Amino acid sequence: GYVYGLATNDDVLISSSEDRTIKVWCRQTWACLRTLTDHTSYVYQIDLHDGKLFSASFDRTIKIWDTTTWACVRTLDYESEVYSVLVRGDKVVAGCTNGTIVVKKIDTGETLSCSSHDDGAPQRGFSLLTLDDGRLISASSGTTLEHVGHSVVSLMGSSVSEGPVPGGSER
Repeated sequence: GYVYGLATNDDVLISSSEDRTIKVWCRQTWACLRTLTDHTSYVYQIDLHDGKLFSASFDRTIKIWDTTTWACVRTLDYESEVYSVLVRGDKVVAGCTNGTIVVKKIDTGETLSCSSHDDGAPQRGFSLLTLDDGRLISASSGTTLEHVGHSVVSLMGSSVSEGPVPGGSER
């Protein structure tokens, strides 16, 4: 199947794919070291952060894997398929196919914020990016770029806040 996501560190390359698997590859030999099979649908994006791998899937979950044992240590549940994942500090951001961007605490799974791409167009997924000042930029199939005209989630510090972006949306 198609490979949808890639992540790397000094030792391994990790791929996520349409066949519901995550593969861990040795960067020295390119041999497949392990295949993770806990997801029940496509695995889209992945992110490595502080010894953990975060995987976003159409099974409506983000799974958190310990990169020393490759065991799944936590599953975060969502109301819609999860297309993208971004980790910053103690927070995980999910871009979901229902048009929402959900911020949760990693250790508790508590939802801190839920924003929406509300332009009436069907959503097919998101790309997520944080700027140096902590503002979140998201892109989806419904809008070219949300800067984020409706709201911005601040991922810096210990609090999460939402508010309008000066200058509105860019398209």
